Amino acid sequence: MTTQAIYHIDGRAPYNCEAETLRDAVALAVQAGANLRGANLSMANLAGAYLSGAYLSMANLSGADLSGADLSGADLSMANLAGAYLSGANLIDAGQDSRGYRFIGVPTNGLHIMAGCRWFTLDEAREHWQDNPEAGNKVAAIAAEADRRGWIS
Repeated sequence: MTTQAIYHIDGRAPYNCEAETLRDAVALAVQAGANLRGANLSMANLAGAYLSGAYLSMANLSGADLSGADLSGADLSMANLAGAYLSGANLIDAGQDSRGYRFIGVPTNGLHIMAGCRWFTLDEAREHWQDNPEAGNKVAAIAAEADRRGWIS
C-alpha cells in the first residue's frame, strides 16, 4: 500500500490515506464521510466505485471513468463531468443540449438533475426549464427513465 492523496482543484490535498489506488482512496474517503468538495479527480479510474452519498460538489470529474459506479445519493452539484465515461453508472445521462450543458439524473433523495451549474430536484428542474423546450425534453427523458428504474413514483 502507498499513501494516496486526493487533491483539491486548487492543489491542496484535503484527504490522504493508505490505499493501493486512487479509486480505493476515493472509496475510503467516501466511506469515512470525507468532504470531497472541489476534488480534482480528472481522468481518475473510478470504475465500479461505491460512491453512494459522496459529497462531490464542484469536483472535477472530467474524463473520469465512472462506469458502473454507484452514485446514488451523491451530491454532484456543479461537478464537472465533461467527457466522463458513465456507462453503467447508477445515474441517467440524457446527453448535451445545444448550449453544451450535459443533463444527468442522480438518485439522491428522490431524483436530482444536474446540468451545467444547476442542481435541481425534478420539480425544480421542470419549473426552471419550462420555457426551454430542449432542456424540458431532457428533463422529461430523465424523469421517464427514473420512473422506469423505480427511482420515483
